[in-house]
Amino acid sequence: MVDKSEVLATLNRLEIDLADTYAIVGTMKDFLNDTLTENTQLRLENDRLRARLDELENPSKVVDRLVSLQKIYDEGFHVCRTYYGKVLEDGENCLLCQEVLS
Repeated sequence: MVDKSEVLATLNRLEIDLADTYAIVGTMKDFLNDTLTENTQLRLENDRLRARLDELENPSKVVDRLVSLQKIYDEGFHVCRTYYGKVLEDGENCLLCQEVLS
């Protein structure tokens, strides 16, 4: 026969382990979100610097820069100065980003 107190103790340990795992997953999720945001900010800055160099070398490339920003915005990231590189929430539209793109 199975000892009920042993089963209860095992379930309590499992519950604690699951809570710890959930906390670790939450921390990892936050870290990944921060990393993706930083990566996007750096990618946007890099794109902006390359675009500026292109503008200086060839002024007709300004239109290509707007297309690149539109692509980044469509991927779900802000391109406005206020929230530059931050992740857009699901279904969020940013008027500041849309102003930049227009």
